[in-house]
Amino acid sequence: MASSSSSPVARSIVSAKLYDVFISHRGPDVKETLAKQLYDLLQERRCQAFLDREEIKGGDSIPSAIHNAICSSVVQIAIFSKGYAESSWCLDELVLMLQQTDALFIPVFYDVKPWELRYIENKNSQYAAAFFYYQSQGRNLDKLHKWKSSLESASNISGYELSQYQDNLCEKIVSRVIQVVQEKKNSIALDVAKYPVELAKLVQDFERSCSKTETVRDKLLEDLFPKDQEIKELKIRSVHDGIGKLKYHLGRARHLHFLIILDDIDRENQLDALLPEGMLNSGSLDPPIAYEKLVEKFVEFCGGLPLSLEVLGAHVYRRNEHYWG
Repeated sequence: MASSSSSPVARSIVSAKLYDVFISHRGPDVKETLAKQLYDLLQERRCQAFLDREEIKGGDSIPSAIHNAICSSVVQIAIFSKGYAESSWCLDELVLMLQQTDALFIPVFYDVKPWELRYIENKNSQYAAAFFYYQSQGRNLDKLHKWKSSLESASNISGYELSQYQDNLCEKIVSRVIQVVQEKKNSIALDVAKYPVELAKLVQDFERSCSKTETVRDKLLEDLFPKDQEIKELKIRSVHDGIGKLKYHLGRARHLHFLIILDDIDRENQLDALLPEGMLNSGSLDPPIAYEKLVEKFVEFCGGLPLSLEVLGAHVYRRNEHYWG
């Protein structure tokens, strides 16, 4: 295992990017007005916002890009325009947004009343026709219940109502978003040491052994999120500050899958500084206890040479401990 500035990092999603805000909307209704204005104001205030036309580039997978943006965002805005329910994409986005319990959801009712989301069966609801069409055409029948339930949930969340485009309302929404995003970033706590007793020598040893991990940690985040401007400008003041920021950014990317290969790590605290406790999920690999001694002998026999470890490791892969011996 390990760490050096040249550590190879393999990414399962090359263009992964973290966003502060996701804007769900139906293009023909508000893309050129309310949605675009919100996006521009947020970008001006250095807030990473996702608006499909602005953020999805040629060659990108649209479903993957949208899923990534929703799951990584701190705030999610749904603009419920008259034609919102006519888009199955919008309704799918809404279901996924409301599943993100650690994000703030802000509904914006654009010439639509909250009750119209709650009582879709009412013929006076502007969304009634869309759902009648889905049912009559036999389209997306397996999703209808989730869509209706999500619309009802959204209607019960305090949001903003407007009957026409208003600059001052845009400013209010953006101010609220900026406040929440900033509070979230400011809440990144310093990592607490595992061993708070006799800290002087432990801290000294820890700082010395982990000093080289600062640049590695920066490189790790940049490699995982090459398009994220905030991470490129990230300033880490100390090892513990770095651990807190690493937990925050990797936590927002919990829906992504990465293969991270670290080289030249020989102390546990170095690994803790790069991949904080609790960040390794069930897919992370550690040798079973029964194999620990065998692994030590194996590494000693190979002299720590990466190529030897790779070649001989291939021979013992999926073999039991008797074969290793």
